[in-house]
Amino acid sequence: MKPYLFTLTISPVQSFISQARKSQDLFVGSQILSQLMGKVLETFTEEERIFPQNTNAISNKIVLKLVGKDPKTIGENLERQINKDFINAVFKATCQYHSSLNNFFQVYWVAVELGDKYQESYKNLERNLRTVKNLRTFSQESQTAGHQKCSLCGERNFAKEYDKEKLCLVCATKRCDLQNHSNDSFPSLADIVTLDRKEKLKGQDAEAFLDANPSEKKHYALLHFDVDSLGKTLSGLPEKGQIELSEKLGEFSIKAKKIVDKSGKTVYAGGDDFLGFVNLASLFEVIDELYCDFESMKMDLTFTASILIAHYKAPLHKVLDYSRELLEESKNHFDDKNGVGIMVMSSNAIISKTICRYEDIGLLQKMKEKEIAKHIHFKLPMIFNTLSEMSYDEMLMEKAMIAVEIKRLLKRENPNFEKDDELKELHKKLTIFLNKQTKELSANRYKLDFENFIGFLKTLEQFRGVMQ
Repeated sequence: MKPYLFTLTISPVQSFISQARKSQDLFVGSQILSQLMGKVLETFTEEERIFPQNTNAISNKIVLKLVGKDPKTIGENLERQINKDFINAVFKATCQYHSSLNNFFQVYWVAVELGDKYQESYKNLERNLRTVKNLRTFSQESQTAGHQKCSLCGERNFAKEYDKEKLCLVCATKRCDLQNHSNDSFPSLADIVTLDRKEKLKGQDAEAFLDANPSEKKHYALLHFDVDSLGKTLSGLPEKGQIELSEKLGEFSIKAKKIVDKSGKTVYAGGDDFLGFVNLASLFEVIDELYCDFESMKMDLTFTASILIAHYKAPLHKVLDYSRELLEESKNHFDDKNGVGIMVMSSNAIISKTICRYEDIGLLQKMKEKEIAKHIHFKLPMIFNTLSEMSYDEMLMEKAMIAVEIKRLLKRENPNFEKDDELKELHKKLTIFLNKQTKELSANRYKLDFENFIGFLKTLEQFRGVMQ
């Protein structure tokens, strides 16, 4: 029997995970997916696995090299196994079953004969997988009309009451099944917020402490990052190169989890995809460590990140939706991706948003520490209207005038500006950031992304308010 390349992925992933009201819901949802895919990986030897290599960094997609095995039989068996394991997980947690659980997850798999040219075979595999995902027919979930809907997802029928909430079997599984996925309970959002103030709690519940102390900081960071153009990179590598890259991504995944768990809690770390909560007191340090460690792996890859600063009472499902949208927007902001989106939320609304590069985060940190550029985000839009298209010369003139005005405002709030070398250096770096906000629309037609620049300054102002 000829050797085959085989790939398998499941869906839905994002919607399944993001249907969460508590951090525990989010964590258990991701752990259920990891366990389903982990059992799939355990079916195969290390020699058969191409991606992922590390079984501690589970992805929702696997790539295998099969020798002497029928890929059709394997694909059909794995499809049955995944859905059976999910039904068993639901029944174990809730002691209930419903026919709507049958084929809850869509399992996509394809196989191609492995020819003499490995990379061509791999490209055919990826092309066929995209085709199958686009053409796959979906079965309608069986839900009895007229029944009360789940108070968490709002999609499936209420089946079990838990913590005074009327939940469907899937959402109830996330609530009931926490003990099967961790020795310790997953921290609440209030726990994440107060990680740097444990001595103040004195054994008090974190949420009760925050409610009783209005002056205490009440925000946390949700950190989400995704490796850029991984599929394209893998398609250009031979088999050995893919395995080596997979090993490095798995190694980085373990490192990333350790870095975040020192000052927060990891939800999932799949090598090419990461989600976790971070206490704001350590945010800059965590970001620096992650970027430095990723760079040290020498994988010739970049990643795009979204950093969403949210009030602990903001609806978690909204926070997750905004985080995912910000990550996608950040990927599309730069031609080479490799961006960082930063958003700050109150308990119910977006306050500020900006997209920048990793090195610009250091500028935010320094300006915050230096206590400069206060209220500039209010004053500049009152003076400049940069919504229209411009020629290149007009663009240069506009940016020069904005830079001069920023300097004037900085001098007004800091009379010793000319004697403060650090302050002058920060003004220089802020001007460089302004100069990078140029979008070429057509031949000699440009637009200044003034909204993103003002968003950067608004984010700076918000950092002062929500961080210690």
